[in-house]
Amino acid sequence: GTDRPLATSRLRGGVAVDDAWAEIPTQPAIITGTVDQVGSRLLFRSYGCSPLVAPIHAGLVAYDSLIILDEAHCAVPFSQTVAAVRDYLQPEKWSASKQAIAPPMRLMVMTATPSSPDTTITCFPIDETHREKLLTEKTLQDRCATPKPAGLVKIPGRAAAAQTALAAKARDLARTLADSGKHHRIAIMVNRVKLAADIAAELQKHFGAETSRNDASPKADIVLITGRMRPIDRDDLVKNWSPGLKSGSNEVLPRPVIVVTTQCLEVGADFSFDALITQCASIDALVQRFGRLNRLGTCETTAAFILAAEDDVKDAADDPIYGPALSRTWKFLNMIGESANFGINAMRGHLNALAPEERQELLAPQVNAPTIMPAHVDLLCQTAPRPDPDPDISVFLHGLGKGEPQARVAFRVDLPAGNPPQDEEFRQAWCDTVALCPPTTGECLSVSLWKLRAFLSTQQFNADEDVETMDTSAAFDERKEKTPQPFVVWRGRDSFFSTDATEIRSGDTVVVPALPDSKALGQIGTAPAAAQIDRAEEACLCGQRRVALRVHQTVLKDYKDIPPVKALLDLAKAQEAPTISEICETLSAIAAAPADGPTHPLPAWLKIVCEKLSKGLRDDGASRHPIDPDAMMLQ
Repeated sequence: GTDRPLATSRLRGGVAVDDAWAEIPTQPAIITGTVDQVGSRLLFRSYGCSPLVAPIHAGLVAYDSLIILDEAHCAVPFSQTVAAVRDYLQPEKWSASKQAIAPPMRLMVMTATPSSPDTTITCFPIDETHREKLLTEKTLQDRCATPKPAGLVKIPGRAAAAQTALAAKARDLARTLADSGKHHRIAIMVNRVKLAADIAAELQKHFGAETSRNDASPKADIVLITGRMRPIDRDDLVKNWSPGLKSGSNEVLPRPVIVVTTQCLEVGADFSFDALITQCASIDALVQRFGRLNRLGTCETTAAFILAAEDDVKDAADDPIYGPALSRTWKFLNMIGESANFGINAMRGHLNALAPEERQELLAPQVNAPTIMPAHVDLLCQTAPRPDPDPDISVFLHGLGKGEPQARVAFRVDLPAGNPPQDEEFRQAWCDTVALCPPTTGECLSVSLWKLRAFLSTQQFNADEDVETMDTSAAFDERKEKTPQPFVVWRGRDSFFSTDATEIRSGDTVVVPALPDSKALGQIGTAPAAAQIDRAEEACLCGQRRVALRVHQTVLKDYKDIPPVKALLDLAKAQEAPTISEICETLSAIAAAPADGPTHPLPAWLKIVCEKLSKGLRDDGASRHPIDPDAMMLQ
């Protein structure tokens, strides 16, 4: 039995796994998780867990469960795989006893833009009387009836010149809206990372703005958010701006806020804007983007524009992301009129007037999951030891041909930059250093495998696309070039030191050395203003139950003049190893120190880490830094 009426848990990559929900099969539980975490458990692979518990997790997910799939249009392969698994759970088809073990899982999809008009959708609530009562509720009716007219602007020109002109038009429209005094929450949503970065840079030049809510000097705040950001940086931006941009916020902004972003803001952050400038995309993507305009229907004045480069909307255009759906959507919008209304009821009426095959042509291309065959099931259910061959479950969760292979990169300032010696002892020291503070999802930047290899091989790197878009594998020279800077490929016990970028595989996490003021993060991805390149401890604190701290001069350089931090650094340099009690006493002093240091504020994460370590530092939790003898690692 259990004393808990309801267990809760979070399953996310890079987060310490909490399997309390699985200890008692009869324990009711609400679990939030990603497609990878939930899907890997359904398919007997339980990412981040021992293979010994994989069959238990598979059974608990597959039976007597309800999976609510939010933003289901982004996870079509996963929903297809769930449907296939449900088919295998039918006892009349596959069980010799013909007896059901337990009720099979149910899938509830939640999306404003179903991927296929042929999909059978069961609406909630099923009771027609109750449903009709909810749908006629005044608040909901007002939101659905709110008009969202958008002007259509075609940008003349070809190729790069048209993209430059499109960026200039988006910039000028944003400036006009901000200067009008009528719009304080403005979004610019485009299809490419480079285009977003160029627009944000131009706006910052005009307004003299940085990404800060505390600087009173700019005429407008410019916020750049893209899919090529570290989760911890993106979460900071969302947390920082949510008070003023969240739906229903009553905060009076001191000046306009212009958020320049890519597809990544179509889902996720609950932001609401009173003006929207968007690049043309497929109709489902545009519906999602307009869902961020006047979300609650309370804005008295709104403005919206859809921009399209001439080359992108000609009849034969085939966009790398949206395929022919982009040009077809532009043609469809022009048929509606010069000002297309993206209000929920209005756009639904326009789309319902189309034949099913015509609506399908306006949707972004979707990849499909491969069919799970009985042979796959036979192999997947073997967990300890794993079978050979072992099916790659990623294709069942994300589909075949989904973009290009991805890898993740984390930057560490306690790994020596330059070209140090590479004997076996040195190579092992690098791996040991990373192992004492393993990389977590929050600090890692997702990037194309081929582009990461090119970046590490000092070849030209062009960060012009969001992740999972174009295939650029041909752009990487497959010669065995040595990188001038070593790195660690983190694979747990199988991690290794390398100078050969071609040894990096899809899905790998690569740990790269960096100077504290390195611009590498901005070169390979999108970095907020004044972003710290190494945020390992902070990311670990956000994602793990256990914490770690590298007591290293470079890691703590901004706080070294604060007395208790200086004392901790002195303990690390001492010839005789300090006692656990000495370390804990110094950690307690840092936790109790005022937040406003003499040079830099003492960050909240450092105080929390020190407090946790002062109370939970193990007897063997302090060790000498494997590379720097004047530093130590605490965990």
